[in-house]
Formats: sequence, C-alpha cells, structure tokens
Amino acid sequence: MSSSGSREKTSPPQFIRPRASPPPASGLEVLVRTCLNCGAALEERKCKLFCRCGYYASCSDFL
Repeated sequence: MSSSGSREKTSPPQFIRPRASPPPASGLEVLVRTCLNCGAALEERKCKLFCRCGYYASCSDFL
C-alpha cells in the first residue's frame, strides 16, 4: 500500500558567515602578515610577527 499524502518540501538550512575585517591596503603587507603554516593573520610584537599556531618570523627574515 502506498500513502498518498502531500509532503511539504523544506529548504536546506541557511548558515550566516561572520563578516571578516577588511584586509590592509597593500597586497604585499597581507602576504607578509599571513602565517606560512596555517594561513591566519600574524600579530606584531616589537620586531617579530607571531601566530597562534606557534609560528613566528623576525623582521630580518623579510629583508
């Protein structure tokens, strides 16, 4: 036996992505401040750039 009832079609859930902050103006600055291990933004402390994954680079690495 088959049931002949009408089933409502539901749309898939919509996910909202948080807005990212705008990148700095220079493309080169974005590359320098991006972690080579995980791709996250690097944080500047004195003359070094640090990442939350443990990666760091000193200013002399980019000269």
